[in-house]
Amino acid sequence: RSSGNLTGKGVREEIDINDSAARQLLQKESTHQRIYERTGVSASVEGEYVPPGHRGKRMVLVLSSRSRMDVQAARDLINDITGGIGAGSRPMEETKALISELLEYLRSKYAYCYYCSIAFDSEDDMKANCPGPTSEDHDD
Repeated sequence: RSSGNLTGKGVREEIDINDSAARQLLQKESTHQRIYERTGVSASVEGEYVPPGHRGKRMVLVLSSRSRMDVQAARDLINDITGGIGAGSRPMEETKALISELLEYLRSKYAYCYYCSIAFDSEDDMKANCPGPTSEDHDD
């Protein structure tokens, strides 16, 4: 949420990071310093972590600047820093495809089966002793 401060000399935006997977990264002073060095926007954390179902002032990352454009640049940098970590960062189908690609890479490069939890001696060893590349192949 964005709002101008009372004097009209700046922009303040709060980003709810309470439930974000990137919460720990965004709490770090070094991350705040990086945001300031790259964009000139001041970043700080207010509130504290509130577990689901509890009440309290949720943790927010506060961005303060004289310019809305600078705040947007800081938001873009935060997205770059966090790599889109968090809910809704990537469609489920895209995530499944990425996981499949990574599992296939492990199989082809290292003869490792995630589902067997075994690094085989060779591709031939894996073909002979692993039921297949999918979780369904490993169901009993």
